[in-house]
Amino acid sequence: MNLQDWILQGKIEAKIQITMNLIERYKHSDDPHAPSMVIAYEYGLQNLMEIYEDLKREEVIPF
Repeated sequence: MNLQDWILQGKIEAKIQITMNLIERYKHSDDPHAPSMVIAYEYGLQNLMEIYEDLKREEVIPF
């Protein structure tokens, strides 16, 4: 893994953590729009996780 990949992985991990925190915050919120926000953030989290897994998979594949 080169430095650029390492930095990208760190950024994705940070965004995953932020998104997970937002999901938990909105799950316990009284905001009338909270259920929609949870759905939106969960969808975004799913996409981030797919990108993260693809990045991790690339570093394992030998060439």
